[in-house]
Amino acid sequence: AIAEYTDGTTMDVTEAATWSTEESLVAEVSNAAGTRGRVTARAVGETNVQAMFDGMTGTASVTVSAAELEIIFIAPEVGMAAAGGTVAYRAVGRYFDGVRRTYRTITTSVIWASADPDIASISNAVGTEGVATGVSAGTTTITATIDSISGRAAIVITAATLTGLTISPADAT
Repeated sequence: AIAEYTDGTTMDVTEAATWSTEESLVAEVSNAAGTRGRVTARAVGETNVQAMFDGMTGTASVTVSAAELEIIFIAPEVGMAAAGGTVAYRAVGRYFDGVRRTYRTITTSVIWASADPDIASISNAVGTEGVATGVSAGTTTITATIDSISGRAAIVITAATLTGLTISPADAT
């Protein structure tokens, strides 16, 4: 908040002002030292933010818009496992609200699919979302989808078989 005086001078009074919003369900404004005047979006909508200082009130409008999903990234980009083994995939969504881009883990929100379930299956079950299990040797595509937006990764399943087992230490006393 900038105070304007009759002699044309101005002064930053952000930390000295008392802040409020008309609709705290849409946005809140801080009155805490060090963050005074910082607005935090709470829900889609519009509200006014006010700063009060020395008997004067300044008002600014705030519009909170919904961030829209732009793209889904999947990690790892290429997973590898033996038949019977697993690969845990993670999905991250990039969102844009018209001003800035943010990233959010969405592993449990997407629909997971395997292009070839005979090579690898992938779970949508609660607690194991994104965990792929190798079925047989080959390569296939893993997809994570929300609405019409999808991200893709690959999985390579090898026909590796157990060749030995070592116990360590070999001699225990």
